[in-house]
Amino acid sequence: QSRYVLDYWVGKEGFLSHASRRFREKKIPVTLHYGPAIASADPDDLSGQARNWINTRLALDQPTR
Repeated sequence: QSRYVLDYWVGKEGFLSHASRRFREKKIPVTLHYGPAIASADPDDLSGQARNWINTRLALDQPTR
């Protein structure tokens, strides 16, 4: 769940309408994380490693309730 409710694309609003509205903002807060180097000759393994790292980071960045 994003901390920025305005980033949610939900309901009946079309994508272009949503994107246009969001990119008219003067500032959009972002968080950027650099991860470890990953390597594999197998594209499926490489994709899985990347997906797992991303999902772990997203879970760690969840605000606590």
